Amino acid sequence: MRELIVESFKKLDIEDACRKSGAILKEEEGQKIIILPYLGSEYLIHFPDGEITTREKNGVGIDQKIVLLHYLISSKGTPFSGKLIDFRQVPDGNFYYSTLVNLVHRPFLQAFGEKPELFLEASKSLGGIESEFKDISMKFLVLPKVPVIAVLYKGDEEFSADCKFLFDSNIPDYLSTEGIVKVCEELVNKLKKHSNG
Repeated sequence: MRELIVESFKKLDIEDACRKSGAILKEEEGQKIIILPYLGSEYLIHFPDGEITTREKNGVGIDQKIVLLHYLISSKGTPFSGKLIDFRQVPDGNFYYSTLVNLVHRPFLQAFGEKPELFLEASKSLGGIESEFKDISMKFLVLPKVPVIAVLYKGDEEFSADCKFLFDSNIPDYLSTEGIVKVCEELVNKLKKHSNG
């Protein structure tokens, strides 16, 4: 699959793709390099070969590479609508909802359902800003054109803690439904990592 994505990436009008995605295009030593912020790190994507590194020289997993290349290929440049939607409202969201619950909701609730203060601390260390939804909600700009709001509903004697992830309604113009799951999964993994110090 990565080979198909790299082939599509090579065919991009890279200046147009950067403009639409909010990425920055630089030229270093005769090579075009795309700088793409993703969940608090800057990724350096070499054009046209699709090689990806980070400024910190950390390894980049295959899922991250696929998400980043797909984002650059798919970005339509659609402005934020200001209308929020739930995952089930994206194309095929109902079909993939159980995957989101297993890979995102359950790990999120295991880590933060009983410890909402850890969610706040970890969120702030990742650049999250408080959002207006109750009980606790944090907004993350996971990619330049992809805001994600994580909402934590505190549990009580009657109900267990619950959560929801919200997106601008333009998200299908930037990520596939599977890509949305991967971005949310990566967000939760980073939040858990930051909550452990």
